[in-house]
Amino acid sequence: MRSLAAGNKKRFAIFAIIIIIIIILLITCLRLALNHEVEEYQIESNVTLYDSEYEPLQPEEAGTITKKWDGNYYLTLDNTNETYKLNPEVVSYNGNNSQVTLYGDVFKVLLDGQVEKYSKDTTIRNTSEDAFYKIADRQYLMISNSIKNESGSISTSKYLYIIIDKSGNTLLLNNEIYARTINPIVLSTSSYRFDIANEKLIVGNEEINLKDIIGSTNEYVEKEEEKDMDWQNLIPEYNGGTSENGSDNSGNGQNADGSVINNQGGAQSGTNAGTSGNAGNGGDTIINNSNSSTNQTPLSKSVSLRGAIATSSYIDIEYAVQDPQNRYQTVYAFVEAVGYENTIALDKNATTYRLTDLEPNTEYKITLGYKEITEDNEVVDNIEDVLSVRTTKINASIDITRVGTGSKKVYFNLKLDQNYAFDYAKIALYVDGVKESDMDVNLTQAVKTDGWSNVLTYENYGSEITVQLEGTSHDGSVVNTNIQAKYRNY
Repeated sequence: MRSLAAGNKKRFAIFAIIIIIIIILLITCLRLALNHEVEEYQIESNVTLYDSEYEPLQPEEAGTITKKWDGNYYLTLDNTNETYKLNPEVVSYNGNNSQVTLYGDVFKVLLDGQVEKYSKDTTIRNTSEDAFYKIADRQYLMISNSIKNESGSISTSKYLYIIIDKSGNTLLLNNEIYARTINPIVLSTSSYRFDIANEKLIVGNEEINLKDIIGSTNEYVEKEEEKDMDWQNLIPEYNGGTSENGSDNSGNGQNADGSVINNQGGAQSGTNAGTSGNAGNGGDTIINNSNSSTNQTPLSKSVSLRGAIATSSYIDIEYAVQDPQNRYQTVYAFVEAVGYENTIALDKNATTYRLTDLEPNTEYKITLGYKEITEDNEVVDNIEDVLSVRTTKINASIDITRVGTGSKKVYFNLKLDQNYAFDYAKIALYVDGVKESDMDVNLTQAVKTDGWSNVLTYENYGSEITVQLEGTSHDGSVVNTNIQAKYRNY
């Protein structure tokens, strides 16, 4: 009995300790909840933002952005109460006033290398002046009236949201483009250059290591051949295995995946010696050097998908083909989406192909492949790279510039997507849901930078004025849009 009583006391003491710990945790959580400052921000309709998977959102109604206990922001639409999970840091763009707003803790990198921290909501009102922000780990924002890569295949303005994966590949987002790149790229403005994969910002002759700002989980390591090789002149530059004294060297090199680069006879002289290991190209290339020290071809073949850049109606596919021995019968891209399939034979001497007449806001899967002629004269079909990219939504906006008092006139400005050609469109004026007037859109003027400005009239007074685009068609088919602007006529 005494032993049982002692055991009960021990169990009771443990139970009491657990209860006390639970009470302490509940009190702590309650205090944190009471001390938590509620962050809520109102946004207009048709503002561009990105969800937790970095898919673009452009809600057709106004809503509220709220930061919740898990540290993420959430968007709730006013009328439908639909909720979208965003991220701990959010980038939004208002096309009506060309302003970018950031939510959360972000860091502005100044041109002298100094860093300024901003919290909660930060509005960038002038998107024509160069600015650079670190949004989060491996996430950046460039602001400029001109943002380009070195080849010019990426060219945009106002803002560019940059997300880097751990291997150095890049997702580029704004209201005009959706681009994925596989190979390292450099973006430039008039003030600086951004080496994305290495997370380095170059200002003049100065180099700023962006990994020093809140750290980085980037695992990309720049290869020596990426630093030094001239790929256009690779074949005559690199010959044989490594030999400095002219002795016979069988020197088998290795590709990045460990596959062998077979140098059968090695370099015969120090003059022609190169480093066969440098020719490894991510496992894409097997190099078979002969005994001859002349006319050797260390890069016998290489096919790679560099990236894909999407607008609302087309995708630019970027690729590279190295085939000095003409082993490829054909190089092709197979593109598919829901209800869509297309196979394109690619020019081996080109580097880009534009895929046109696509649907807006649609994900397309791009597969790069080639048909190879083997030594036995057999044709083998190989798949090299696969990449998914989403076309953007139609980039258009209506701005009510003035409502005349007494004259019952509504002045507006309409800007249509330069990459999406409407066949026809009307613009209509509604007062409290009743159509008062409409007119045909000057499509040629509306796609210009300044847009198309005009005036609509109404007869009956009301509390809400709506100007909206309707009757739109593209390639002979009706296109449903919800492009509109509203004005409270108090």
